Amino acid sequence: MRKDEFMQKLQELGLNKREFAELSELAYSTVNNWNDTSTPIPKWVSSWLENYAKATKYEKIKDLLKDI
Repeated sequence: MRKDEFMQKLQELGLNKREFAELSELAYSTVNNWNDTSTPIPKWVSSWLENYAKATKYEKIKDLLKDI
């Protein structure tokens, strides 16, 4: 995952780097230092973001069903 892809995915999910760092229990400085050359974004981040997207959709559906 390139940095521009990471930033776009965060934006789609309504997250910023600080929120991602808190949710993934990483230091903000670690996330902020990720780039495409010297400190690449770890491979697990892509699947983490995908699972986060699924979880938030699930929570929305669960909340809607709870109201019925």
